[in-house]
Amino acid sequence: MLKNNFLLSILLIFCLFMPVLAQSQNSNQNEIEEPIIKVNTQLVSFDAQVLNKKTNNPIKGLTAKDFEVYEDNIKQEITNFSQDLLPLSVLLLMDVSGSTQPITYEIQQATKKALELLKPADEVGLMAFAAGTGSLDLFTTNKQTIIDNMEKVRLKTINTGQGTNFKDAIKTSITHINKFSNPNYRKIVIVITDNIVAKPLAEEKRTIINDLLENSITVSCLVVEDPQRSVPVLSASRPSPSQQQLSNRIATPNFDTFRGGQGPQKPGKGNINSATNRPPSTSRNLPAGTVLPPSVPFGSDKVDAYVNETGGELFDARRASILEKFVELVDHLRARYSIGYFSSNTKTDGKLRKIKIKVLSTGLEWAIDKDDLVVKSRRGYFPPTQQ
Repeated sequence: MLKNNFLLSILLIFCLFMPVLAQSQNSNQNEIEEPIIKVNTQLVSFDAQVLNKKTNNPIKGLTAKDFEVYEDNIKQEITNFSQDLLPLSVLLLMDVSGSTQPITYEIQQATKKALELLKPADEVGLMAFAAGTGSLDLFTTNKQTIIDNMEKVRLKTINTGQGTNFKDAIKTSITHINKFSNPNYRKIVIVITDNIVAKPLAEEKRTIINDLLENSITVSCLVVEDPQRSVPVLSASRPSPSQQQLSNRIATPNFDTFRGGQGPQKPGKGNINSATNRPPSTSRNLPAGTVLPPSVPFGSDKVDAYVNETGGELFDARRASILEKFVELVDHLRARYSIGYFSSNTKTDGKLRKIKIKVLSTGLEWAIDKDDLVVKSRRGYFPPTQQ
């Protein structure tokens, strides 16, 4: 009798839980049978500047409807749009080589005024370059910190030599921004230079520009010049000797100097960092009879390509007030549009994708024709690669 009651109890329990077990089994089966859809989307964000070609003044007040964005000639849907809303991470990259030293005071005074025009949330970093670089190892919203340390960074940097090694300076800038700046801010490098810099190898220059594009960094430039200088100071250039001169000389170059290689690090005081320390690389310091190796580039270069390909602007203060041009530069930064879209191309091949922007006439004033506009933006971006 007890045995029959026990078996009956087991049967009742099984009957009670059988629907639950069946439901659980069906649920698991449905989960297995339903396809798993993975959406791989890439948010692409960039700045765009719209200028009146005749006046060079920025066109403000446009909306997302006034723009069309194409990626590799395929139209994209704009999902994010604003003007002057995102805070800035601005790295001041100052040329302190010999050719700019006579106007150091004017540059510093103009910088102080320009920093006052930034918003409280905007952060600023400071770096100087000559043969090597020196910097403040931080980005700060306290603009007074930058002002107080400008001379210290300058003096620290000129000890690296009187060359104009922009190639290494802009490479260091990318590392500096990634390490110290807010990753969610618009990233800007403002180069203050006479625009006569040492010439890198072509492949080096292309690699640096690609790195700027990959890190969404825009480069703008304030070109300055000593008004007392009657002829250009070619501190960054070297004349190419003739083949006859080459055959009559003994090659004894300092490869570290010519290639811009890093010398021993020289730690600074506090948060001032001297990233590299190199001997001067000007032609005045070359020993008699020196022959440059064939792999070393001759001549000087400009920063124009870095500016143009990242969508920045160049402001020429050589025949104008440095202060006025610097203020104009900051005003243009404030007028840039931030545009974002989810790319229709879901590939993760890491290949450059070209961006093209069109401005429609709907939001323009009646006196402005769209053919009179200049749109400045980075030429493209690199999507992430498959991990």
